[in-house]
Amino acid sequence: LSGTVAGLGGMLYAPQMGIFTPAYMEVKMSILMVIWVAVGGRGTLSGAVLGALAVNLVYNFLTTRWPNSWPFVQGGLFLGVVLLFPDGIMSLWHRWVGATPGEDVGEARLGEEEKSEGLDDILRRMAPLRTLKRPVVVGEELLRLQGITVVFDGFKALDVESFSLGHRDLRVVIGPNGAGKTTLCDVISGKTHPNSGTVHFGDTEITAWSEVDIARMGVGRKFQTPTVFDSLTVYENMELSDDRRRGARDTRDRIMNLLERVRLVNNADRKVQYLSHGQRQWLAISSLILAKPKLLLVDEPAAGLTDFETTLTAELMLELKDEHTIICIEHDMEFVRQLGSRVTVLNEGRVLAEGTLDEVQANEEVIEVYLGR
Repeated sequence: LSGTVAGLGGMLYAPQMGIFTPAYMEVKMSILMVIWVAVGGRGTLSGAVLGALAVNLVYNFLTTRWPNSWPFVQGGLFLGVVLLFPDGIMSLWHRWVGATPGEDVGEARLGEEEKSEGLDDILRRMAPLRTLKRPVVVGEELLRLQGITVVFDGFKALDVESFSLGHRDLRVVIGPNGAGKTTLCDVISGKTHPNSGTVHFGDTEITAWSEVDIARMGVGRKFQTPTVFDSLTVYENMELSDDRRRGARDTRDRIMNLLERVRLVNNADRKVQYLSHGQRQWLAISSLILAKPKLLLVDEPAAGLTDFETTLTAELMLELKDEHTIICIEHDMEFVRQLGSRVTVLNEGRVLAEGTLDEVQANEEVIEVYLGR
């Protein structure tokens, strides 16, 4: 598609110039197009058009009076826009008419929630979620790893003899940096294929499957850094995550219900770049569960969150346990305690200990290699 547009542009440009020489294809012409977009505003068609008009008006004005000044003005204009108005001229218009809210609005709304709802209120709601008994199929496991080893250039990054989860199980995986936590998720999701061993998802062996096939099987993954699009709104991000071919009304209802669940329904039309870090984490999680995966791999959902956001995220994890099996990688011990789930400790690629948080915290080996004295 981009090639078609570029070809059409060249077809219209050549007759206009009358003669076409290599001078018109210099690198500075490509740089000029980048400047148009930067000056006008990224992510919008109107911004690119406005930028082209503005830059060319300045160019025509200056070259008729000071022909040699344009290269310096061009560089200064580009740096000035990038440093002072990174979203271009269109951002000034949006702010003036109120179409794009200020950067602190998302955080301000979280501040209002903190005032109206304290941490104690959320913790009281979470207590029954931790102890709720969910129906499971006895004898059936959703995920089973047997004899898994992963070797990188002679270094054994993972050496797991056995690891399994049942349906509607929430397992927290902790351990020092380099313990193999991310590699474990890579093996489950198909990003890395093990050197030996097997991975079973339900009754199906998925050891050599591709990431795409495993995702379609029902495995979803959220990486440590939220994979969201800053230039799009919260709702548009959710739309991109919905691959189901349904009616527009049905799709909107599903998305809005999910956004309400993660406290983002009031931010549906807000650009993601204006959300707080915690809200971006919740958006990444809600985009993931939109596809209704059976297994969620969640990497450090509490990283960089405030105490209030951390508690809300723990509540969300416990609610999701009603419908999904979850593997949660985390370093925040208070967050792990709030989840109240079984903990697996990895060290040097091996399972060092398993049990409740209190049990692993009392384990001498865990204290020595991870928690410290």
